[in-house]
This record gives sequence, C-alpha cells and structure tokens, in this order.
Amino acid sequence: MCVIRADALWNSTLYETAFFDPYIVFTNSNIIHMLPTPIVIKNYRTDRDTTPNQNNDESKWVYHRRFFLLDRISGVTTTNELRSIHYAKSIRILNTLTNDGTYIQPPVIIIEYNEITLSDISKGTLVEITFETEYRMNLDPHIRDIWIAIGVLSGLGIILAFIRTSIWHSRGGKHIIDLAIIGKFLLFIINIIGTIFFIVMAGVSLWWLIFFKRQGSAFLVIPTSIQQSSFTVLVVIAFILKTIDILHLIIRQSNIDIFFIDWEKPQTSDITDVSVWRSYFVANEWNELQTFRRVTVTFQIISVLFFLKVINLENIATAQPGINLFPSSSDYNASYNGILRVGIAFSMWLATAVVQYLIYVIFYQRFVEDKIINFVDLCSTSNISVFILMDNQYGYYIHGRSPHGITDVNIKDMTMNLERESQGTAGRRGLEPNSDDQIFIIKVDRAFRFQYEILLQNYQNRILTRLNKKIEEREANILLASYRGLNEFLCAFINRSLPTYTYVIRPRWLLEKILNCEFRNTRTSASLDQTESIFYIDPDRNFTKAIFAGYENSLFIWNMATFLFIDYFAFNYVLAAIITYLLNLIATQIRQSLGHQNLANKTLIPKNFLI
Repeated sequence: MCVIRADALWNSTLYETAFFDPYIVFTNSNIIHMLPTPIVIKNYRTDRDTTPNQNNDESKWVYHRRFFLLDRISGVTTTNELRSIHYAKSIRILNTLTNDGTYIQPPVIIIEYNEITLSDISKGTLVEITFETEYRMNLDPHIRDIWIAIGVLSGLGIILAFIRTSIWHSRGGKHIIDLAIIGKFLLFIINIIGTIFFIVMAGVSLWWLIFFKRQGSAFLVIPTSIQQSSFTVLVVIAFILKTIDILHLIIRQSNIDIFFIDWEKPQTSDITDVSVWRSYFVANEWNELQTFRRVTVTFQIISVLFFLKVINLENIATAQPGINLFPSSSDYNASYNGILRVGIAFSMWLATAVVQYLIYVIFYQRFVEDKIINFVDLCSTSNISVFILMDNQYGYYIHGRSPHGITDVNIKDMTMNLERESQGTAGRRGLEPNSDDQIFIIKVDRAFRFQYEILLQNYQNRILTRLNKKIEEREANILLASYRGLNEFLCAFINRSLPTYTYVIRPRWLLEKILNCEFRNTRTSASLDQTESIFYIDPDRNFTKAIFAGYENSLFIWNMATFLFIDYFAFNYVLAAIITYLLNLIATQIRQSLGHQNLANKTLIPKNFLI
C-alpha cells in the first residue's frame, strides 16, 4: 500500500492517461508465446445498471482486456474544465494453483477504481493505493483429510470413553446403568474429543507453518477466510471442551474422601493424650500440594512471550513464504495469518514446556526438592498415613506409619531416629516387612466400603453438629470418639486385625498398567461369593491424580488451548498471555478453595488451621 497526495494525481505532468493490454509471455518449444491476461473491473456496470463483478460468484464475472491507472478524460466537462479524475484504488493479481500446486492457471487482474473531485484537492486529501498478489488453490482435499482424521480419532475416542466408563463403573461398585454413568460417559467423551480437536488443530497449524514458509516455488497457499472456517471450528471446540474438562477435574478432585490415619500411641494412660499438631502439619502440606504443578504457568507464559515478542518469532506467522524476523521499514510487511500464529505459538509453548519439565525432573527434583516424595517422607516422620477414596471403592493409600512407633518426641530423639534409619539399623517404612513400598492404589470390597461409610457418616454428622452450633465439652467428646472410631477401624484394617475385612498386596500387572484398570481376585465362601480388597504397589505415584500434578497434561493442554483461542481471534499474544494467566489463576483459586473446604469437612481440622 502507498499513499499519494490527491493534488499530485491531479498534476498532468506526472500522471497521464494510458491504456494497458497485459500479456503473459512464455516459451514453449523455443517459441515465444503471448497469452492475453483477463481483467476484472470491480466498478463495471452493465446496460441494466447491474454490477456483476462485485459478486463473489466468479461464473458471473465480466472480463475485459484493457485497463488504465488514471483517467483524466471522462471528468472533463463541455467547457473543457477538469472536474474529476478516476484512479486505480486497488490492483490485485489473482493466481490459481491446480493439481495440488503442480500447475498454475493464467492470472486474473482485479482492479477497483475510485474518484477524486476538486473538493478533495482543496482539502489536501491523501489517496491510498494498494497492490497485492494473491495465490489460491482448491483446499477441499486438505479440509476433507482434516475431518477424516477427526472422524477416525473420534471413533477411537468413543471406544476409549466406553473403556474408561466401564473402569469407573467397576471402581464405583455399581451394578446398573444409571444417569450418573451416562453423565460420566459424556464427560469422558468431552475430555477425549477436546484433546483430539486440539491435537488435530496443532498438527494442521504446524504442517501449514512448515511447508508454507519453506516453499521456494508456490505449491501451497494460505486458506481464504471461508476455507479457514474448519480450522476456526477446531480452535473454538477444543477450547470449550477442554474448559469443561478442567471444571470437571476440579469438581472431582474437590469431592474426594480423605482421612489422615494417626498411628501415634499415647505415652500415658490417657488415650486422648496424643498431639494433634502432626495431623495439622500433614494436612497443611497436603493442602498446599493440591495445586502443585511441575510446569509453572507464570514462567511458561513469560518464556513464550520472550520468544514471540522479544526475539520476534511472531514475524514467522506473516502470510508470505520465507522468514524475516526483523524487517526494515522499507521491507514489505505482510499481514499475520491465524493458522500460522497458532503454529508458531504452539511450537513455542511445547518447546518451553518440555525444557521446563526436563529441567525440573532431571535437576530440580533430584538436587533441590521433590515435593511428592517430601510429602511421603513427612507422613513417615509424623506417623500419619493418608487414606484417599477417589471413587466409591477405589483410591490411594500412603503408608506413613513410622518404623520407630512414636514420633511425638523431642529434637534429640527425632535426630537419633532418622540417624538409625539412614544407617539401616531401624525397621523399614514399607507396609510389608522388609519393604520400602509406601504408596498403593487400593480397590476395596463392598463390605469394607459399607462399614467405612457407616463410620464416616457418623463422623461427618458430628462435624456438622460442631459447625452448626457452639461446641460443648460433651459434643467434643462425642466428636473425638467418632474420629477415634474411624481412625481405629482404618488402623485395624491396615494391620490385618479384622478377619472380615482382608486385603492382599501385589504389583499391578502389565495389562492393568496399560489399561489403567484393576482385575480383581474372587474367593468363594460357604454362602456367597466374596471379594477381598487389593493393595496395588504403586511406584508411579498415581496418588497424584488426587491433585493437579496428576493431570499435568490436561491442564497444560487447557492453558495452550486458551492462549491459542484468544490470539486466534485477537491477533495479540500479550492479551492472550494475560487472559491465560488470569483464567489459570481463577482455576487454581477455585481448586484451592474447594479443596480447602473439602479437607475441612472430611477431617477434624478447622479451616482456620489450614493455611
């Protein structure tokens, strides 16, 4: 685009009226040929005062052979006075590629004229004139391939949703198909389809970015706004479905059953003479751990903005082949394209996240701190186990029973206990003798769940009573008795002191790990089939699925989908970063608040003690 003063166009010594007949000159068999180039005048009017060339339907266009850049003749009056001139406001050369870019058709020159009058001269009007070259091709095969990929992957996703629903049905101990199962199936579909749409969207944008920018000769073009509608659908649906999925994740994690089993024995004859601060400390660490993630979103966003805005990788997304990160004022600056912006932004998000994750796992987790293992160690030094039920009969168990028996000791005794452990002269921390396995996936049977439900309901009713009215000493004793009843039941269950409620310990089989499911053993009694609970040794720390850290991939995809969604419509990486940060902060605060509330409701720990 260039800007010319209107009075300069009016000056006859600079611009004269001339007609041009464009041709394409090419050589075939050493013979030079000249092919006439068709011209489309956008302002053309027929005898019936219609404007066919302003119609998007090219079959109705009227083509011409000649054009002018400036008309100083038709504006001359009968008194030989120049009242107005016509000039080419925009010139666009339309090139059409065929056979997947193998051939190129003769170009079409599309011209739109405008008029300047004497009044424009007196006002000092500036005239904008644009010249552009546009390439296009039939992208229907590519669009069809995109939807074929989505269809195939969605079909596999529905099968996977069936499998996940079946596993959830088994973990919930359900016998019939009810509305809850149908709703869960739909939520699994939302999770899987949202991920599929995001993956296809990212793949398409990267493919277009790589092959469009590296082409030496034209074989691939940027889709038009109409052709790009399929990609727009991918961006919108991926963001909406992943947002719903994250809301479901927050609600699910904020409604788990959790109980801190206290193994500490009173050192006097008074059974209530057990310190509560160990439980408070472990609960606070769990409360802080609920929103822990290995990939820090704030650092991630800053890193992405650094590469896109400071290093200027944003300029890779311009709608022209080749790369020029720092164009000068004299260089042609093409406009940005939404697909290419998604491609370069996605690649930066992915690259920085992989680097950040590797640094955390290889260096920070090894040489600074591993918050997950630190929490397990804290449980052992506090003599507190964590019993979690994500579903009705499925959950996790962190065995925190101290090998020293008592941990409510002074600094000297604590130091000596840790020293004995480091030298191997004390017992091991594992649930089984001579074992270090402390983390388990648990699948409890119906009998255990029924008894647990009774004790839990009695315990929670007492908590509600405490919350609804001013607590008295009698109510406090009853509440403590309810808590102790549930605590002793779980301690006895873990110690295998209850013949009715037994369990076995075994590692997960390979197929169980692949399908993320559990196969149960059945033992037959004299009267009916009974199932025993199973503790699966969990070296992979699957209990993190009760917190954000266990769903790092889902949260990361949601953050990326948010960023790409905002930028796709706003063409502003900074705005996308701000909104992504705010939405992530809101989600984190909601998860923290609901998890805080759930922890207070299902334990004896008051809210004001959860920091």
